[in-house]
This record gives sequence, C-alpha cells and structure tokens, in this order.
Amino acid sequence: MTFLVPLFLWIGTAAAAIVVALHFIVTHQPKSEAFPTARFVPESPVQAVSNTTRPTDLLLLLLRVFAVLCIAAALARPVLTSARDPLARIVLADVSDAAKNPNDVRDSVRKYFQKGDVLISLGSKPQLIAEPDSLSRKSGFAGNPSLSAGLITAIRSAATLRERADSISLVLVSALPEQSWDAATDTIRSLWPGSVKVVRLVSRSDSATSKLASVRTGWIDDDPLRYSVALAAKTTGLASVQIVRQGTDAVSGGATIHWPLRERPRFSQAVSAKSYSALVVGDAVVVAPFKTSWDFPPDSLRGAKIWARWSDGTPAAIQHDTPSGCIRSVNIPVPSRGDLVIRPEFVEIVRQLSSDCTSSIRSGVLPDSMSARLQGGTASASRNSFEAMPSQPSPFTTVLLMVGALLLIAEHLARRTSRPYVQPGVSETARGAA
Repeated sequence: MTFLVPLFLWIGTAAAAIVVALHFIVTHQPKSEAFPTARFVPESPVQAVSNTTRPTDLLLLLLRVFAVLCIAAALARPVLTSARDPLARIVLADVSDAAKNPNDVRDSVRKYFQKGDVLISLGSKPQLIAEPDSLSRKSGFAGNPSLSAGLITAIRSAATLRERADSISLVLVSALPEQSWDAATDTIRSLWPGSVKVVRLVSRSDSATSKLASVRTGWIDDDPLRYSVALAAKTTGLASVQIVRQGTDAVSGGATIHWPLRERPRFSQAVSAKSYSALVVGDAVVVAPFKTSWDFPPDSLRGAKIWARWSDGTPAAIQHDTPSGCIRSVNIPVPSRGDLVIRPEFVEIVRQLSSDCTSSIRSGVLPDSMSARLQGGTASASRNSFEAMPSQPSPFTTVLLMVGALLLIAEHLARRTSRPYVQPGVSETARGAA
C-alpha cells in the first residue's frame, strides 16, 4: 500500500502527539478559595506526602489518537499497489491491404503480444483491440494506415501501462507503405521517449500497377475532364472501370468512379461553399483555386479509403468497397476555363483517381532510411517518461473516514459517561441540593 499525499500522514502524526501531550498536561483542578485565617499561618516551608499520580481516562486518549490517525490516513489517499513487471508492450498492427499476406500480421503480433499489453489496429482510424485474433481490416476501418495517428494513440495508451511495468516497448508490425508517412510523423515520433521495434512485413507485389479507367456512361462533349483522361491514357492502359459524370447509373462489378459534373457526389452532403488552394493525391500535388459546396460527413468515412485530400486535410475523394467491386466518390470540381486540365500534376491526379479497386494511392514502401528514423535507438521507454493517469477515488479513503467519525462519536459518549469531578469535602448530595 502507498499513499498519494503522504504529507497528511506527517500532519496526523504530529496532531496525535499533541493530543497525547495535552492529555497528560491538562488536569482537572478544584476551584481555589482564599481562607480568611491564612494570614495567621506562619511563613515556613510546607512539606506534604502525596501519592504518585497515575494516567487516567486512557480509553478517551486512545479514541482520540486513533480518530486523528484514521482521518489523517484517509486524507493521505491510500491505494494498493502491486509489483511491477520489468517490461510491457504496445503493439501497433497494420490492418490495411499493404501486407502481401494478412495472416502475417496476426502471426507477428502473437510473437510479441502478451496478456496485459496494449494492441492497436493501425488503419485509417486506430482502435484498441483486445486480442490478436480480433484483428481484421474492419477493426481499423481499413483504408490507408497513418503512422502519426497510431503513434498518438500509443503515447496516450502508455499512461495506462505506467503503473504496471518499469519500461514500455513499442512494436510496429507493418509493411510500411509510403502513404502511412505524412508531414507530422517526424514530429510525433520525437514525442515517444524510447525506441520503436519495427517488424517489417512483405508488401503486396501487385500494388505497383495502376490502370486507367474507360469511360462508359455520363459523358458529354464539352466536359473538360475528358481532356485530362485523354492525356493520361497515353501512358497507361485501360481497365474495366467506369467514370460517371451524369446520373448514378453504373455497371455491375469493377470500379465505379462517381465524379459528377454538377450533381451531389455519392456519400456527400451539402454545405456552405468552401474554397481550397491545393489538392493532394498520394505524391501528386496540384496548386489551384477550388470551390465546392459538398463535403463528406464523418459517417461516410467509416470503412472508407481516402484517395484525395484538400490543402487542410479534408477528404476530397473516398472509396467504399462493394461485394462486386468498389464505388469511388470524387468531390473535385473541374473548371472549364484555364489550363488546369492539361497540367501534368492534374493529369497524374486523374490517372490515380481513375485506377481500379485493387490499386493503391501510392505503390511504394518507405525506404530503409525512413524506417531507421522511425526505429530510433535501442532502449525502451521508461515509465517515468509518461504522465500518470488521473487517480481514481480509493475505497480505503471512505472506510477510514467512517472509522474516524465513529471513533469521534465513541469518544464523545465516553466523555459524557465518565465520572464527574467532585470537590473535596463536598458530597454529591450537597452538590445536588445546591
């Protein structure tokens, strides 16, 4: 057992010592009265024989001391503490489609995860998982993994392990796709005080190819997007994918890219007009003024893969998988004026947004140099590097306060029932008559 505020123990001990001292110092003295004939007594030393005094009212003394100590112990907030383990682990498991074999993720996690450790699924939205067998793409909302979001979740979870282990180790199980690293990853990585053990999995071998879509429905003659599609088709082949520019018709199977000319994009909702200065799709960035009156609500992002983002990080294109393929909703207005549709960076964005369902936004993996930056040193993080969780009210505090209150009540009753002091020479009958 330990006390969160031990200062109250010292204060209570000092108060109990004062109670004991006052009990032996303060005595009941009879009322003194002057005798008229005292002036006739000769002035000479007076000697008298008296008995040694013995401590009295010991029960009252014990009740008072124990009451003070119980109240002081309650204010000191006692808590039970168990022995700490030498090491605890936080395991970040990538549940995206970056790994070639999904079973490799669970097998690698089982090697490091032990009872009491923290397991976090690393997807578009990190989540705490109870055990490795519960890992799946749905557990992390699939999508593109975010190392920044995973590291933030790990740092917050470390506080829960602080009282259980002396050191905390962070294990990352992932194929380390390029899209998992963003501009904030370096800064957030520096907040973790220890090393990161990186368990690198084999990435998908078929994620490096991306074929362009063939337009099948909703095409108009003066559509500016067709020029971007034509330029992108010169460098890539055509796949069994369609772009819908008008209406919602779609063929069954394969990928359907719902990129409406003026209508509401699939899964989006109407909002006040917003302006953006840039668009990002993987490594492709185009700087141009965009204005849209649609936005993807939070519910539409659940289980979705984010393909494009605006300059402030807001999703501009998302994809939902279907049993026979996928539906990709694009909320990117294409201006009919200017040279945006023929700019190489915008053509590259159109090429990536028009790829099939199995393609990734970026096909590569993180280089070894970035993996080394992520790993850092070799030492695990110390428990003292993390702030303690807010302490919960201890049940011992309530019990000790109740015991202290009962002792004070018992002391009051014992004091009232104790025998009152009677002056010498005055009988109780005379005192009652007076």
